[in-house]
Amino acid sequence: MSKIVVNQSQSQASPLFEHVEAGIYRNTSSDVYFERPKVNGKRTWRSLETTNLKHAREELHKRRAAVGTSKDPYAETEAVTVGEIINRYKKDGYLDKNLGGRSGGTLIEETRNCGTLLEFWKAIPVESVTDAVCDRYRDWRIKKTRNGKGKRVIDRELNTLNNAFRYAKRRAIVRLNPVADRPRYQPSKEVRHCREFMPGSADELHEFVAVLMKNPHSVVLGFQQLFEAMTGLRTSEILKLQTAAMRVRSLWPDSFHCR
Repeated sequence: MSKIVVNQSQSQASPLFEHVEAGIYRNTSSDVYFERPKVNGKRTWRSLETTNLKHAREELHKRRAAVGTSKDPYAETEAVTVGEIINRYKKDGYLDKNLGGRSGGTLIEETRNCGTLLEFWKAIPVESVTDAVCDRYRDWRIKKTRNGKGKRVIDRELNTLNNAFRYAKRRAIVRLNPVADRPRYQPSKEVRHCREFMPGSADELHEFVAVLMKNPHSVVLGFQQLFEAMTGLRTSEILKLQTAAMRVRSLWPDSFHCR
């Protein structure tokens, strides 16, 4: 067996393939065998759907024998990599299941998640997407988080991947959504929603704020809570307003500074 290693992409997320014999490569991450056919004039990776070399040879021979017939496996026009699925979803504007546009925080989250997903999934063949690959994404993602946690974030990112595949299926780019039944990593009993802690009324909100206003050191937090309640913005978004205000103030002449 020759030890030629082929890197499909410069991306860190790109799978490595080991050349085994004529026409057959082994994915070093999953041990699944692949072929490297030319489809629509472009070289690509196709899974032989087995980790057994004998079966891989038989499958490759069957596919090559079908070339030119009605069952020609290389005449298909399906997307080859997960990166193509994500990029099509991005290009068309992150459309939802009703083909409507997204806005606000949802659009921001989908945009951010797609950027993260592409780091890992960009060069992974659609045909090799399994629960095991999702598990590897989980391990990879946890290593990138600061505190080693983030299971809820991972679930949200994989939900974006599910949205991208669902859209691709709607556009007949793929036949099936391979992450429709993906694993969930954050137990539902551990998920706590903000609505569980929000004030039940304006009077209750004022009671909370009054506690903060009693101490000079927490008055600013009281005003922050009021701003968040009135605008619906998150803490991080409210703090960005403060940063922007300080930046604008730094540009004013001294004579315009408030004293």
